[in-house]
Amino acid sequence: MSKMSLKDQLEKLDAMSDSDIDYSDIPANAFETLKRVDLELPKKKLLTVRYDEYVIDWFKATGSGYQTRMNNVLKAYIESVQSNHPQP
Repeated sequence: MSKMSLKDQLEKLDAMSDSDIDYSDIPANAFETLKRVDLELPKKKLLTVRYDEYVIDWFKATGSGYQTRMNNVLKAYIESVQSNHPQP
């Protein structure tokens, strides 16, 4: 059985009415929990940087979203350094 494409899934969902949606497997307090979730995205700054060509080529070869992955690698590095050398 092949997987339905995301586009097809979204079209199928869009065609459903609210009464067709089965909410029985959602815990009773799920909506209250979601209200407390902080959905604020981290602030981003536009910056011009220069990386080695092979670094850019490697990340670009990983596909769409490579800049986000680069950001995640840098964040992981910061967290690693901070956990090994906590600030006073």
